[in-house]
Amino acid sequence: MLDRLTPLAVRTLVGAKVYARAEAYARDGAVASVRLLGDTLHAVVRGQSFEAYHVRVRFAGGAVDAATCTCPYVDQYGAPCKHIAAALLCALREPPGVGPSLDARLDRLDAPALRALVHRLLDAAPTLLDELDELIDDAELADDPFLPLIPPGDAPTTHLLALLDAGRHAEAIALLGPAPDDLLALTVGEAVAETHPEWVTARAERIAGALGDAGHAAHDDEAARWLIAARRACLARNRPAQWREMLAAARERHRRRPAFLRALDARLHAALAAE
Repeated sequence: MLDRLTPLAVRTLVGAKVYARAEAYARDGAVASVRLLGDTLHAVVRGQSFEAYHVRVRFAGGAVDAATCTCPYVDQYGAPCKHIAAALLCALREPPGVGPSLDARLDRLDAPALRALVHRLLDAAPTLLDELDELIDDAELADDPFLPLIPPGDAPTTHLLALLDAGRHAEAIALLGPAPDDLLALTVGEAVAETHPEWVTARAERIAGALGDAGHAAHDDEAARWLIAARRACLARNRPAQWREMLAAARERHRRRPAFLRALDARLHAALAAE
């Protein structure tokens, strides 16, 4: 189940800064439990305030397919959090045994047994009642229990990602428009690098430079990801020389930013390893 999961894959998923925090969480025992039920990893991770966050990671083909955490980071930033990464690192170090999926276990229960189970849960944790009321009142419960790695309720964003999934890249770029150069724009750039290379290289050169110039460590990995998207775009047009020029220019422009250069090297190494 976890055959394609590696520390590098986790680092690539969350970025260098979040990965470093996740390593500390995993090392310091913040991950209280890890279970693998079917194709889904379940974990409980204690946060900085010792609040327990619940992590779920779904796998497909041995790689991470979707993930969610009850902490606010995913909703706020639209990216996997340190709790998700810490759970994955612990699963790598001590692979859990595989049990039947939660759905498979629930399928064995009839309606009276499910009601009895809910009542027992409420007896053990009465505070769940308010959350249960909200779920029951929601007549449009999603079939997929995983939260998207973007702020929920953002209809244009959801539509844009659906266009990317359908391969309708030109429409996705048009919908993005002059949007802020945030993680959503980066998601589009990474998805269309080979189909719209001119758009990606032009945007990558501008954004990566601006992010690097800002000098904030939080933006280093984002800038590096834009440059790797530009690399794919250049190679898609059979212009390796253009990529070499962009890489050399970035290294020269940010030669006094070792954190950025490390982030770039890590992303480049991951891209080369994946080829």
